[in-house]
Amino acid sequence: MIKFWITTRPAPGMERERFDYEWGIIHTSMMVTTPSVLNGSFRRYTQHRSVLEGFSDADLQYPRSEQGWYSCADHLCATYDDVVQAVVAEDYRRRMFPHRFSDKVMVVELTGTDTVFDSTPTRLDAGGVKVINHVKTKPGVGHEEFTQWWRDVYAPRVQDATAGVVHRYVQNPSVPGDPAFFKGSLFELGNTGTYAGVEELYVDDLDGVRELGTR
Repeated sequence: MIKFWITTRPAPGMERERFDYEWGIIHTSMMVTTPSVLNGSFRRYTQHRSVLEGFSDADLQYPRSEQGWYSCADHLCATYDDVVQAVVAEDYRRRMFPHRFSDKVMVVELTGTDTVFDSTPTRLDAGGVKVINHVKTKPGVGHEEFTQWWRDVYAPRVQDATAGVVHRYVQNPSVPGDPAFFKGSLFELGNTGTYAGVEELYVDDLDGVRELGTR
């Protein structure tokens, strides 16, 4: 499976309440009534919003980005070709692209997905909070080397260090692709292929986020 990630923020001058309306209601309604989407290009569509007001970076496992990202969407597709088809489909472009409400500055990533551990398989239906980290490699570290270390060395350490706090941990390693298929779309100005992967840590609530920051 492939995940198509878009991380962004409201357009300059737009209040979050307006952004939530445009993204959560108008955009979602258009998604579920667009034939190419309904035909299976996107198997699942998930929206995430930052709810960490009142937290300092000292409360968090890692400091938040200086870019002030607010929204993060992931689109689950069966194959890389499904991602391409979703973006280039005539009805998707015709209906979606004129509806612009986010900043032109965004991060666009294509990843695989691997659920490393899940102690409560019903977690996806039970609410809670998710911590999303976009991960970069150190200079000189290759993609395959990083991916193997991330899964074989880092992931077990996460499981041990976060026991009792993180219920589900998902690694999404970057999938090399050709960003040229975004040309002519609202995604072409995004920073594509910037990160080595995206990790998701599921916790119960905001107190769990604070506890995670101490681990």
